[in-house]
Amino acid sequence: MTWTREAVKISDGYLASVHYTASVIKRYLVLLIQCLAGNSCWEGNYQEDKEIRKNRKFIAELKATGIVVEGNGWLDAFPPLGPVE
Repeated sequence: MTWTREAVKISDGYLASVHYTASVIKRYLVLLIQCLAGNSCWEGNYQEDKEIRKNRKFIAELKATGIVVEGNGWLDAFPPLGPVE
C-alpha cells in the first residue's frame, strides 16, 4: 500500500456546515469542562440551549407563514439554523 495525492471537490456550503458543527461541538465541550471544574451547571446550560433552539424554530415558522417579515432589521441578527439543529 502506497500513499498518493488525490483531488476532491468540496463545496463552500459543506465546509461551512462542517465548521458550524465543529464550533457547536467545541462549545459543548467547553461548557462540559467548566461544569466538571465546578464553574457552571451543565443542566442549566443545556436547558437554556434547548429554549434558544425552540425559540429560533418558532421564529422560522413565523417567517415561513409571512407573519414576520425579514426586513424588520432585528431578525437579521439571528444566523440561520445550523445542521445540528
